[in-house]
Amino acid sequence: MNHVSVCIPVYNGAAHLADCLRSVATQEPVGLEIVVGDDNSSDRSLDIVTAAREQFPALDWKILRHPDRLGMAGNWNACVEAASGPLIKVMGQDDILYPGCLATQAESLTASDEIALCACGCEICSASGKKIFHRKRKRTRGIHDGNEIVSDCLRTAANLVGEPVTTMFRKSDFQKAGGFDLSMRYYIDVDMWARLLNGRKFTFIDRPLCGFRIHRGGASFSLQGEGYAEFLRMEKKLSFSRPLPPPVRLLRRISALRDSCLRLVAYRFLGSL
Repeated sequence: MNHVSVCIPVYNGAAHLADCLRSVATQEPVGLEIVVGDDNSSDRSLDIVTAAREQFPALDWKILRHPDRLGMAGNWNACVEAASGPLIKVMGQDDILYPGCLATQAESLTASDEIALCACGCEICSASGKKIFHRKRKRTRGIHDGNEIVSDCLRTAANLVGEPVTTMFRKSDFQKAGGFDLSMRYYIDVDMWARLLNGRKFTFIDRPLCGFRIHRGGASFSLQGEGYAEFLRMEKKLSFSRPLPPPVRLLRRISALRDSCLRLVAYRFLGSL
């Protein structure tokens, strides 16, 4: 049986946290540890986590309470570093896992030492939890070259891998990559995926194993304007990526602006359903 640590960074997440924790705590068959990092929340988040631990006392829980705010990337790092499992899933406080998600991804990730990252399909959900649509990824099921995935992400200025809730990776690879970049705010995840996949393989499971909730209070909504600038910073860090010719860079910038505007509209409308 594979052992997985699910890391849930929390900051004022009371609205959806109970659903998130329940979806994790009921995962089987898998060795499970739940790591929650509370970033000095001012709402009932810690009470909800405590209640979930009491409801599922047989599970291994680690509850981190940060007296001072670490910020998003800092909290993500703290959760992963505290985890004792060899396999890691980081997920948002408002996301959910579907039955069998952890076991399925763990089996796929550990199929080969060359695989550094596993991602699955996901369903986009509204603030109320209503399933809106299944987000399709351009990659087919199976194993792919990691550098090609990263190059496609940079060329299109888009996250073609998936949100943290869709992914799973090894803690040892995470540590070798140097952890999440504290200077990143929006594409913290893509920056990490790029470093994990340098010279490694990526495996994709095309069926939805989780739900990604969109709502106006989420970080994905509030930080939309910072995405493109962070892609430019990632390019400078990645020695294995090829510089893009000026026409492609211009088209990418236009595409990134268009996609950001579309996401803002979608979050405002769909997130209220």
